[in-house]
Amino acid sequence: MPSIESFKTKRGIVRFTADTVLVEESAVGYARSLYRGYWQSECWWRKAIFVGYVFGLLFDVGWFASALRSGEVRLLAGVLGLLVILMVVNYARGFRSPDRIPLDDIENVSVRRS
Repeated sequence: MPSIESFKTKRGIVRFTADTVLVEESAVGYARSLYRGYWQSECWWRKAIFVGYVFGLLFDVGWFASALRSGEVRLLAGVLGLLVILMVVNYARGFRSPDRIPLDDIENVSVRRS
């Protein structure tokens, strides 16, 4: 049986080490996954969701640049503070994906084609 040292996923690469499974994801991989899953779909509503993502991102970048230019430091600090609080709450509630999984913790593995 051949050994597999790594394999690609939708958002990155999974690598095997001596005692762990290492999951490496990137923002580029996430964007590629969105593009494949939504824009390349046959459903019109999935394409609409992708367009919403793109316009939302462009709006956010424009708003951020405008706020920086106008000197609205309190507003920017409030938004960044809110983001930090939301990240801490999500981490505390368990909404996180581990980047390392010990091999001893894996009970079952199956393959699913998406």
